[in-house]
Parts: sequence; C-alpha cells; structure tokens
Amino acid sequence: MAAKVLQPFSPLRSQQLPGGSVILDQIQDRLKTTLDGLIPTVNTIVRVLDISSKGEVSSGGQTFDFGDNVYEGTGATEQWRAERTCDFPSAATPSLAIVFAGFAAVTGGGPGIFRVRAGGTPHAVDGTEIARITVFASGFALVTYRSTAPNPGVVALLKITSQAVAGQTASIKGVSITVR
Repeated sequence: MAAKVLQPFSPLRSQQLPGGSVILDQIQDRLKTTLDGLIPTVNTIVRVLDISSKGEVSSGGQTFDFGDNVYEGTGATEQWRAERTCDFPSAATPSLAIVFAGFAAVTGGGPGIFRVRAGGTPHAVDGTEIARITVFASGFALVTYRSTAPNPGVVALLKITSQAVAGQTASIKGVSITVR
C-alpha cells in the first residue's frame, strides 16, 4: 500500500497534528485577509498603469520603472532624485500622454511635491515640468498623475524631483513613469 503524500494546509495533515487544525485555520485566515487586501491594490495599479494581460503597456510608449528605491527630499528647495534617458520622438506628437505613479508619503502633513521634468542637464533641477503629484498622507499611499504634456521631440532626460515643507521629508517609492 502506497503512503499518502501530505500537502501543507491539507485537511489530512491538520488532522494528524495535535491542535494543528486550529493553527492552520488561523494561518489560512491571515493569508486570506492579506490577499483580500492586496488584490484591490494590485488591480488599481494595473488599471492606473494601463497594463495589458501580457504585462506590457497596452497602447504603446515607454515605461520607466525606477525600482524599489525610496527617493526622499527634505526642505522647501526642489531636489533632483533620479533620471532616465527617454526617446521622446517615439512618443505621440505634439502631445505626450503621461502616467506617473508610485507610493508616496510626507512627514508632518505636507505637502510633499514630486515632479517629472523633461530635458535639462544631468543631476540638476531643470528641464520642463511635465507631471506633478502633491502628497499630504503621512503613510505610503498609491498616488498617480495622468495627463498630457508638450512633447520635446528629442532624446532627453526624464527626471524625478522632490520638494517638501521646511523641516519635513517627502518620500516616494515604486515609481513608474509611462510616456506615450
């Protein structure tokens, strides 16, 4: 007679563990609660970023993923945070469709301001502002900007800058910028 293979969280396994059924039920409830909270957030991100079922931007363009880095700025002066090179001529002309999204927070009630700038010199707060998000939340929350901007029509820098009220810190992470 072949032995039965026990799978984690299977009813057979929980019956063999003293008190295991209660413990496993509690773990399953916690997992379900966590996933139930996560699914609407994932759906919101997919909808905001207009991601197709293949994980690509469905209407063309370029998406710049700034990774899991946390970009922070303190004080009232706008500060350079990150940049990528963007092929603006491959986007729509004469206007760009911009989607700027991330998880942002500010200490002390804000406001915290994050800008996307096109053009300018490397590592500087210059270029044309093409997107702006203002944050008042003290805990990280999903923020988005979706609009249009003039297309510079050249290969140029796409920059993120930050600014906060004096004595406060504005933070943004999980940044994604789509230009089309």
